[in-house]
Order: sequence, then C-alpha cells, then structure tokens
Amino acid sequence: MNALAEQIIAATGSRSKIKHIPYVEAYGEGFEDMERRIPNINKAKEWFGFSPRHSLEQIIAAVAAEQKAELPKANAAIV
Repeated sequence: MNALAEQIIAATGSRSKIKHIPYVEAYGEGFEDMERRIPNINKAKEWFGFSPRHSLEQIIAAVAAEQKAELPKANAAIV
C-alpha cells in the first residue's frame, strides 16, 4: 500500500504525506476483511480471455488527469 501511495503522490505532484492510522479508525468497529489477499488474474485470463490493456502507471496517470480536470468544477460548486 505504501508503494501505491508513493506512486500516486509522484504522479500527481502532491505534497501529501502518507499517514498510517489504526485499522479500526479507517474502517470502524465491526468491519471484517480478509487477513491475507493475493490478487491474481490468471483465472479471468483462463476463463474468458481477460488481459489488462493498461499498466498501473497508465491508470494512475489517467485518473489523476481526470480528477485534475474536475477540480475547477468542484471548486466552482463550493462557492
């Protein structure tokens, strides 16, 4: 997660700092999550031919650009 956060900060030119908070603070009391995940797209590729067309870096850049374009609209709505 830290590496992903660092990639996003770098891609957006943000001066944000990574802050680690307790699990219960992030998700609230009673929230349950899997203790261990190992994402794998092999079954999707095998079952229906899925193969990603974009890298993580491309996706981060596209989302960052879209959000940057939306900022003027969001700021105008606040005023």
